[in-house]
Amino acid sequence: MANPRVLHLIGSLERGGTEHQLVELIRRCPSPERHTVATFSSIGPLAERLPEAPILVGPLDRGFRGLRDDLAARSQVRRLIRERDVDLVHAHLSMSELVASTCVPLSTPIVASRRGRTMGHEDAAWFRTWEAFAHRRVRLMICNSRELARFTFEHDRNPPPVMVIPNGVDLDRFAPSPLPPEPVVAIVANLIAYKRHGLFLQAFELVARSVPESRAVLLGEGPERSRLEKLAAELGIAERVEFRGGVADVRPHLADARVVVLTSEHEGTPNALLEAMAMGRPVVATPVGGVPDLVQDGIAGRLAAPSPAALSEAISALLTDDDLAGVMATRARERAEEFDWERVVTLTGAAYRRVLEGERFPRAGLVA
Repeated sequence: MANPRVLHLIGSLERGGTEHQLVELIRRCPSPERHTVATFSSIGPLAERLPEAPILVGPLDRGFRGLRDDLAARSQVRRLIRERDVDLVHAHLSMSELVASTCVPLSTPIVASRRGRTMGHEDAAWFRTWEAFAHRRVRLMICNSRELARFTFEHDRNPPPVMVIPNGVDLDRFAPSPLPPEPVVAIVANLIAYKRHGLFLQAFELVARSVPESRAVLLGEGPERSRLEKLAAELGIAERVEFRGGVADVRPHLADARVVVLTSEHEGTPNALLEAMAMGRPVVATPVGGVPDLVQDGIAGRLAAPSPAALSEAISALLTDDDLAGVMATRARERAEEFDWERVVTLTGAAYRRVLEGERFPRAGLVA
């Protein structure tokens, strides 16, 4: 089947890495009109970039809002599959997979995507039991890094077959630009706890001592903002730290940065680093999740231990050593070119076809 009709299930199309990847995948597919998106909690601003408006089948989210809404949402998913003659359901993130397992007909195959570790409820007994059941319905799970595949095999009960397909990046949109001379450090991440912005601010406080003109820019919004603004004041760096909030286009902000940093506790393959590298920005990141697969330490950037001292040393070196920063900037772009969207779309389309052709994959095994 060359261009199957696919129903994508996802919580929302708010701004986020997984949501962005889904929208770009559909936009770049050979037949984007054959892809339908259904969301559970809200639609969100990324919907504007889709060729067809998504369908809200909620309310349904991690909290669930009552049995009536729950059953109504599942009934609507079944109706969409029937009315649109759907060939395959692609469930993005854990809750969508769990929902799909209980409402998608047995005759319709399910592909699941995991782009990061589910946090907060992943060890709850109810979740692990339901997840184990849901995995039985999944013909193939797509992970965006080998580390995430390894985590799935080691952590999940009854893991499904897993194929690794990396995130994609628009190499034309994120074109390389010259490194600015100003010592500006940027971090692009929603202001949520696991991104560890507090650690970034502690590291930048040390950078500020050795690089007097340095400034930090935080791009993203979230519940941690007030705490982080208070921390910047306590560290005495408030005048050198700018909280720019969520931005529609990160490119001009990345163009102004000399180094891009990510201090996360866990990650899949972070779009923020990939886009920065495509623009020729050396990066400094903690070696978590799929980050080491993306950033080779000492080549396209630096991997640093999650301590203020280690991070500040890596950042300061790139702010002050023009030759080092220039070489890593070139190599960062070269590495990003391996994540071209054309390759990602081709790999995903091939995975759909293999599932629809009935190919048998080994349970709890890595699919080549």
